[in-house]
Amino acid sequence: MTFTIRLDPHLEKALSARSAALKLPKSVLVRDALRAYLNQPVSAYELGRDLFARHHGPRALAMSRKKYLGEVWDEKRRSFERCAND
Repeated sequence: MTFTIRLDPHLEKALSARSAALKLPKSVLVRDALRAYLNQPVSAYELGRDLFARHHGPRALAMSRKKYLGEVWDEKRRSFERCAND
């Protein structure tokens, strides 16, 4: 497969220099670099990155869960009472 990429001038110059130093075509260097990158293991963080920091709430929830649970229940009770009174 043929693939076209755009490189910034600095990266292009570095690739050309490495290609000349190793006497290898640029395509071989790019292919090897891509292969090495794709063979790296993916961390659990990377797999779940879109899930982290999506939920809002108190940071110290584990430490004061009973307090926050009470606040949630109180708000639900007040909301229910307001609906019942209307």
